[in-house]
Amino acid sequence: MIAGIRCPRSDGNEAGEEFGEEAKNFVEFRLLQRTVHVELLGLTPQSQLIGIVSHPRGNIAEHLLLEGLARCDDFHSTLLGARMARLRAAEKRAKDERLKMWKGHVVKKLDNTNSFDAVVLRIIWADQLIIRNKAGQEKKVSLSSIRGPKYVPPFGICILHNYKEGC
Repeated sequence: MIAGIRCPRSDGNEAGEEFGEEAKNFVEFRLLQRTVHVELLGLTPQSQLIGIVSHPRGNIAEHLLLEGLARCDDFHSTLLGARMARLRAAEKRAKDERLKMWKGHVVKKLDNTNSFDAVVLRIIWADQLIIRNKAGQEKKVSLSSIRGPKYVPPFGICILHNYKEGC
């Protein structure tokens, strides 16, 4: 897997995703039968290798993003660290220019209601909170780019509370 990106899938026929075949051809044209530098970063939970593939003109992931043929995959951001910033910048440029995958992209307008002070009432999971703003409204907030561990209650609690999931 190429670290930091996710491309549309290509089946080699009509059933693939839009721009999937174009993304595959883009990579084939630039990498096939060429000397490249591969930096392995880790493994997926399915034991697939994750790495950075570079040729003399740079990281292929960044080039795919600049062409609008991929999107950033935050799942790999912990492996890439500060290098993820370059990939996000490339994706933003493709979005701004509305290239290929981003042809229908509409930029959300931010206003002052997106920022406010609140009190944390409860922590549901590592990535979900219940907050209350100054007006007294409660909201459930999910933190982005964070994946907390899945909670599985101990066996005795499942019986006690009659839970069916996680037991």
